[in-house]
Amino acid sequence: METVTLPQIWQDHRSALLRIFCVALVLRLFVFAAMLGQMDRDQMAGATPDAGRYVEAATHILEEGDFHTVGVNIFGPGYPLFLAGTGGLVTSHPAFLILVQIILSAVGSAAIAVLALQITGNRRVAWTAALLNALSLASVFLANVLLSDTLYFATTLVGMVLFIHALHKCSLAGYIAAGILLAAAALTRSVGMFVPLLLIVAGYCAWPRTRPPLPRKRILPALIPGFIVLIVVTGWALRPRAPEETAIPMAGAIGIQKAASLVRAEVEGISYSEAQTRFAAEVDSLRIAENRHVNRVFPAHARLTLMNLLLDHPATTTHVLLKNIRDNTNDPWNLGPIVLPQWKNEISNLARRMARTGLKYRVSLLALIGLIIMLVRRHYRPALVLTSVYVYYAALSGFSLWQGNRIFYPGQISWAILCAVTLVTGGEAGMRGVRQILGRRRRSA
Repeated sequence: METVTLPQIWQDHRSALLRIFCVALVLRLFVFAAMLGQMDRDQMAGATPDAGRYVEAATHILEEGDFHTVGVNIFGPGYPLFLAGTGGLVTSHPAFLILVQIILSAVGSAAIAVLALQITGNRRVAWTAALLNALSLASVFLANVLLSDTLYFATTLVGMVLFIHALHKCSLAGYIAAGILLAAAALTRSVGMFVPLLLIVAGYCAWPRTRPPLPRKRILPALIPGFIVLIVVTGWALRPRAPEETAIPMAGAIGIQKAASLVRAEVEGISYSEAQTRFAAEVDSLRIAENRHVNRVFPAHARLTLMNLLLDHPATTTHVLLKNIRDNTNDPWNLGPIVLPQWKNEISNLARRMARTGLKYRVSLLALIGLIIMLVRRHYRPALVLTSVYVYYAALSGFSLWQGNRIFYPGQISWAILCAVTLVTGGEAGMRGVRQILGRRRRSA
C-alpha cells in the first residue's frame, strides 16, 4: 500500500477533490429540489417509519434533555443526537437537516478519492471511484432522507482515512480523531461496533514496510481507535437504563428476528406472518415466566432462535441468509419512490427492467473483476482491505429483510474502488488497443 499522506494529497489534488465535491453536491441538490416540489414538511420528516422515529427521538432529546425514548433504544443515540444538535442550532425544518446531510454525502465522495489514493496510489482509480460514489443512486437518495446512513457512511469513511494516515505518520492526534469518529459511527448504527475488527486488517495491510522494520512500540498507538470505540460503546451499554431499555440498540435484534422468522417459515411450510406471530407468542411467554420487560427478552430469544435454526437446518438457513445478501447488495432503487413519490411509477418500472436484464448485478460483477485484477497484479494488501470491508457489510445484510441498499450502503466504501479498478483497467486496455490499431494503419500507409 502507498505511503501517501493527507497533506500531500491535499497539496497535489486539491482542485480535483473540490471538483468531485461540487459534482456530488450538485447531483444531490438536484434531487433535493425535485423532492421539495413533491413533499411537504411533514412528509419529509416521516418519509419512512424509521425517519419518523428518528425525528421523534431528536425532538425528545431537545425537549426533555435525555435519551429515554423509543427511537434511541431501537437505533442508538448517534443520529437522533445529530438531528437534535443540527436542528437546535438553526431550525428544526427537515429541509435544513437534509441539506446538512447532502453536504456530508458530497464530502464522502471526496473522501472516497482520498482513501483510494491512500491504498492504491492510482489517481485514475481514485477519481473514478469518487465519481461512482457521486453518481450512486443509493448515496443520492439516502442523502435526501432523514436516515442515519449518510452520517454513518461519512464518519466511518473519514475515520478509516485518518487511521491510515496516522499509521504512516505515527500521529497521536490522527489516532484519537479516528477513534472519535468511529465511536460516533458505532453509536449511530450498531454495525459500527465491530468496525475495529476491520481496523486490524487495515492496520496490518497499511502498516509501513521499512528496512529495518519499525519498532514494535509504534504498534500500541495504533490500538487507540479500537480502545476509544470499546470505551464509548461499553459506557453506553452500562448507562443507567429503564426496564424497557436495552444495553445495545434493538435494531440488530429486530433484523435477526425477522431473518429467523423467514427461515422458520421455509422450514415449517408456514407463512412469514404466522412465523412472526409464533415468535411473538414465545417472547410473551418468556416475559411472563422471567418477569422481565419484553425488550430485555426479545434480543436474546431472537439470537437463540436463529442459532437453533442454523444448527438444526443449516442448508435452509444458509440459503435464506445468502438470498438476503443477494437482494440487499444489488438493490439501489428502494428509496427512489419514497424520495420522489410523483415519479414512483417511472422509477419502479426502470428498476424492474434492470432486474429482468440482470443489470442490477453490475456492481457485484464489476467489483469481483476488480478484485481479480488486483490479485493478478499482486496488490494483495489493498485487495484484502477492500474485500474485508465488502464482505463485512454484505454478511451483515443477510440478517436484514427488505432493507435494500440501506444495510449494505457502507460497503460502497469498498465496491466503488473495486469497480473503479475494473473500469480504469478496461479503459486503459481499450486505449492501448486503439493506439496499436492506429499505429498499424500508419505503418501500412
